[in-house]
Amino acid sequence: MSDVFGALRRLILKLLGESPFYGHVLACTIKEVSTEIPFAAGMRVTKDKLVIIVNPQPFFEYSATEQLWVLLHELLHFLFKHPWRGSAMSSKLPENPTEWTTMHLRLFVENVGFDLAINSFAKTHVQYSSPKGALSPDMFGFPEHKTAEWYIHHLTKAGKCPKHGISLLGGGKGQGECGCEHPKAGKALKDLVGSYFGHEWTIECEPSQANALAARIFANAVKIVGTEPAGALRDVYKVEAVADFRNVLMRLAQSSELTDEQYFHKRRISRRFHRPPGSRYEPAGELHVLQDTSGSMGPEDIGACYSVINKLYRMGFSIWVYEFDAAFQGPEYLYRGTPPQVKGGGGTKMMSTLEHVHKTRPNIKQVVVFTDAGIFDIPEEIPFGFKSVVFCIPDWVDDALPDWITVVKYKSAR
Repeated sequence: MSDVFGALRRLILKLLGESPFYGHVLACTIKEVSTEIPFAAGMRVTKDKLVIIVNPQPFFEYSATEQLWVLLHELLHFLFKHPWRGSAMSSKLPENPTEWTTMHLRLFVENVGFDLAINSFAKTHVQYSSPKGALSPDMFGFPEHKTAEWYIHHLTKAGKCPKHGISLLGGGKGQGECGCEHPKAGKALKDLVGSYFGHEWTIECEPSQANALAARIFANAVKIVGTEPAGALRDVYKVEAVADFRNVLMRLAQSSELTDEQYFHKRRISRRFHRPPGSRYEPAGELHVLQDTSGSMGPEDIGACYSVINKLYRMGFSIWVYEFDAAFQGPEYLYRGTPPQVKGGGGTKMMSTLEHVHKTRPNIKQVVVFTDAGIFDIPEEIPFGFKSVVFCIPDWVDDALPDWITVVKYKSAR
């Protein structure tokens, strides 16, 4: 056991000399040795510590540079907040694919997307060679240097037959074979079933606590080393996705069936308050916002939603927020100026939330949906008699959405 920890210390010293930022982050983690995990390395995250777990048998089969790459691979997953951004707080898949449920299939696609993003990032920003068989975007015909959300989005599309609408990955009667010719990504994804089993990640805290821990570790490393990593990793901590509330409001106005009287009220101003007398029209309408909190929506994209909500709230609008992932996560709440602690998870289905809005507030004909557009149940026709549905989506989403959806794109930090 002491030999294992001695070897890990030597690897960290090498990393401190060659990549000080990552070396410092790795040096500050707690190291554990376990032969119980099926992978070379894994991690456990609590509210105040990051534990890197190493299984000596597979780990020391790699060369020294590959060992560093394996450690950095797990570390980058943590810094990019992947372990708690997925559909479930556990990332390990059953060894027998015939036991996979729909949730397991989604988890499988997410884990592959996370690995493609990390390996693509590491190819440019980490100088160590990857082990043989490591996933790469070119295996799927994808470009390099995209976000995990981009890869997950396109893997999800590739995992379904566009003609028959069935999963190519198995998971049910009649699934897995349809006789159609599928693109490279779909074939590569199907070939991984049975040989790829995710990651060994254990999250023993709330996602908000894990986010705070990652931010503290990142900030401490920057402060001590004096430099910060370039590119996408820096953007996760330094750049916030902010949607332009004026664009959202303009699209709402253009597509609204409501009258000006329903949106504005008349306020009389007195000299007593040191303002010119007369009348002023101010916003006084209600907005109904559906917030996607599924695992693919990171804190930056959810922050973009609340940047819009907060601006419109300060203008005078009453804003009702409905959170959803695989189903409506009620009850809805009236926004009071402070964003809540949003908990992501599950799949992404919108219809139950729209149905709830329709049943509880049948006079509401316009809603705003903040999402990454990876919604499984978007109908071809506008549902429940709504007049206007506005989607606010990240700029990397390139899906063709039905004509009844009005799209507003914002620049995502990831």
